[in-house]
Amino acid sequence: MNDVLPALRSILLANADVVALVGTRIYGERVNEADIGQGPNTQQAIELSLEPSGVGRRFNNLALQQVGVELRCYGPTPYEAREVWRHAHQCLKRAIRSTVDDVIIHSINPDMGPVSIIDPDTEWPVVWELWSVIAAE
Repeated sequence: MNDVLPALRSILLANADVVALVGTRIYGERVNEADIGQGPNTQQAIELSLEPSGVGRRFNNLALQQVGVELRCYGPTPYEAREVWRHAHQCLKRAIRSTVDDVIIHSINPDMGPVSIIDPDTEWPVVWELWSVIAAE
């Protein structure tokens, strides 16, 4: 189900608190490092990606699919990364039974995390969290 990430991105972009922190810097699969560090809120961004081990499961003959989604919230300091995570986490928790384009989010729950680390690729503070999402196409 490829439409889950764009649907979650749209939900985050519709939240004023999240947009106030990261603007439109909400990425699917890979943060765009060229965009980070320009303008206000330097290095604040959100990245969404499908869990590497899972492609999702279908339930019987229903068009429901369960996928793992990784949420990474970046900031110039660990505190600011945690602040981005706090707002994104609250926004996603309220996304249950949301409809975005042709995707219905039936269930969205945090499975693991949050974990505060320094991203080894970007060397930026990041808060990582894994979500379980059940959605319909």
